[in-house]
Amino acid sequence: MNIAFVNFTHKWGGVKTWTLNMGIALGDLGHQVEIYGRPGIFIEKAKNCGLNATSVNVGPDFSPYRIIYFIREFLKKKITVVIVNVSKDMRTAGVAAWFLNIPIIHRLGAPGDLRNRYSVRATQRIFKPALLSCSEFVLQKLKDNIPVLNDYVFESIHPGIIPSSKPHKVVNLIRKIIVTSQLNPDKGHIDLLNALTELKKKKFVFKCVIAGTGTIEDQLKQQCIKLRLEDDVKWYGFTTDVNSLLEEGDIFVLPSFEEPLGIALEEAMGYGLVPVARKSGGVPEIWPVNYEEFLVNPEPGHHYIQKALEKILSFNDQELLITKQKVQIHASKTFHVDVQAKKFEKMILGKVLSKSTN
Repeated sequence: MNIAFVNFTHKWGGVKTWTLNMGIALGDLGHQVEIYGRPGIFIEKAKNCGLNATSVNVGPDFSPYRIIYFIREFLKKKITVVIVNVSKDMRTAGVAAWFLNIPIIHRLGAPGDLRNRYSVRATQRIFKPALLSCSEFVLQKLKDNIPVLNDYVFESIHPGIIPSSKPHKVVNLIRKIIVTSQLNPDKGHIDLLNALTELKKKKFVFKCVIAGTGTIEDQLKQQCIKLRLEDDVKWYGFTTDVNSLLEEGDIFVLPSFEEPLGIALEEAMGYGLVPVARKSGGVPEIWPVNYEEFLVNPEPGHHYIQKALEKILSFNDQELLITKQKVQIHASKTFHVDVQAKKFEKMILGKVLSKSTN
């Protein structure tokens, strides 16, 4: 099949990581993959991954110029299925695909990606895309919020990740905690900083690396200074090379109050980092068995995160190493990109075959 991924999201997030990982995996399965997105780092990263990627300057919704552009592209590349993400994708590339009678799959990464509006219901009736969510949590939330979605093809497939190929043999003498969430209020970093403060008071020794940017970055850095954590916390900033950080870590904290799933969490477990996260959203769906004590109460506050970190920081080297190894095995077996790509391939084939018989 010739598969086109169209992704006009502005910021780097899980959907971009999913697109690149899935594009590579589908290519390995023998499919031709084309990536379309806004000019910038996403397209550059796709090209560096060996994918065919084209930057597109996005115009207004339903722009005739942009629709004609995609019609020409899809004809030239002999595209057999189009994968879209946000509404902008649907109202440009999706229209072109509909005009050419090419099957459309609309991937949804959060409950808020669709609203119960006339335009959404009309889109389903006219374009008839198959729907794909990143988790059962998102799927059920959307069905509850938009009852009409119960009448259409809607599947859930967890994002696939590429786990580290290196088996763990050592741990850091000074345990290293990694955090890669965007620095926004809903990500819960304040609770994490307060937890680290209490751990420091109890004489626990650690280093914490926080990657990402966001709307409260300055506020968090000021709070870090106020809590006297400057020597313990490093602010790494934006990076598309998260794997380099994960290779150096022991523990991964996802302090978000609610995540649709958490591809960053999957990536961290794929590198063998022991996870700590709140028990909310789609996170429990991918959690390793026997480590529920690190899946903490979701209510605001630092106490539950602190308690989980205390437990892990109290492990001796052998206990920590064994735990890291078991977490990595769980990730490799459960949501390796090769496993998830085959599930997605099956969904795509079903949509293409269904379209061809209508």
